[in-house]
Amino acid sequence: MPSTKKLEIPVEILQEVFFEAGLAGWVSGAEPTKLPEFPGSHQFRFEKQTEYGKVVVLDTYWAQEGSNVSWGFTNIHHNNDIVWHMRYGGAYQKEAIICVKQAIKQAYESKVFFGGRGFSDIENYNRTIYYQNVPDVN
Repeated sequence: MPSTKKLEIPVEILQEVFFEAGLAGWVSGAEPTKLPEFPGSHQFRFEKQTEYGKVVVLDTYWAQEGSNVSWGFTNIHHNNDIVWHMRYGGAYQKEAIICVKQAIKQAYESKVFFGGRGFSDIENYNRTIYYQNVPDVN
């Protein structure tokens, strides 16, 4: 059953923190934390104190060595309550990682929120790789 609890922080603040977290995470080249209790998992954690309280962004994903498939989820917590959740997944060759990172990073830098994973589509510089983001509507 959906929660009827009123959001106690403006959505614009959550999006701002989401973009900051995204730029500090996977697209930055930073090393994620591995969660031993979840083999193959990787996680980026970003915390920010706002005038409305603490916001924590957890981006957790799985990418198995030798596989081109990855999937994960991102949660945004405000004062220990989950206020936003996103699941993502896909498959791409290792050579495409630069294009995927580029697409997502450009969206974060431009503060474009289209399902949380970048623009709807983008081609890389030499037009050999095409990235497509197709969010589900819930």
